[in-house]
Amino acid sequence: MGRAGAAYTASQGGSASTDPSAPVRVGYLPITNATPLLIGHANGYYEEAGVPVQAPVLFRSWSSLAGESIAIPAWWSVHNVVVQQMLRGAGLTPIMRRTPSADEGTVQLLSMAPSDMLPALNNGVIGGYTVVDPFNAAAAAQSVGGIQRFLGDAWRDHVCCVVLQDAATSLWRLLCGLAIAAVWPVALNTASGVAALDPLHVRVARTLRATRPEILRAVVLPSIRPFTMTGVRLALGIAWVVILPAEMLGVSSGLGYEILNARDRLAYDEMLVVILLIGLIGIALDALAQWLLRERSRG
Repeated sequence: MGRAGAAYTASQGGSASTDPSAPVRVGYLPITNATPLLIGHANGYYEEAGVPVQAPVLFRSWSSLAGESIAIPAWWSVHNVVVQQMLRGAGLTPIMRRTPSADEGTVQLLSMAPSDMLPALNNGVIGGYTVVDPFNAAAAAQSVGGIQRFLGDAWRDHVCCVVLQDAATSLWRLLCGLAIAAVWPVALNTASGVAALDPLHVRVARTLRATRPEILRAVVLPSIRPFTMTGVRLALGIAWVVILPAEMLGVSSGLGYEILNARDRLAYDEMLVVILLIGLIGIALDALAQWLLRERSRG
């Protein structure tokens, strides 16, 4: 707040007065830390203490955003709702898919992926953005921008990211998705095995008066077994690849969730450990599948 006060004094065209009887100038940012200053002025606490004070002045008015663009993570996000409320409170008009105008007091809202917001702000494509951390902190750490307002200060205990889903339905959908993804390698490899079956073997079995079940058991299944086993191993790998992204959506546990959690906390060492763990589990699953599906000798 000291820097803000100095900036305000400089903007008045001169240095602060050295007269001890001169009123105190109070400048503030729209954050919760400014509450004691505003309450003290509103309730007359300064006058009770014998300190003359001018009316508090708000720094960093939202009016400076007129003619600029602000990025939001999604149209349905609470960030969109709160930032529109804040802009309208400052006399600005949020617009979409139109060019903003400083004269008309309009601000364009752009839906943008959080990872693209910091580069866009740095390149001057947008004048600001609203999103969760660590993207806000990253802009401040890299001196690209500064945090102007917390959404919680504008709307205390605001709703965010509520998802209602039946657990049984969610599990069933996950299993169906895994089955759909895994069935095709098995089916296609089995079909390839059938197509590669030597017709001479079938004719020999028929010459020996083998029945259809006997031909299936003694000729067809042994011939297509390598193809089917390869399909099973591929299906296991595909299922492992599919289940990880599924854990990134709407859950609070699992290796997929841990990757996103580590990324959001900028804990890249933890994220690397999780990635290595995923690879090791995949290798172990493939080795287990080979052991279970290997052809055992008949004693």
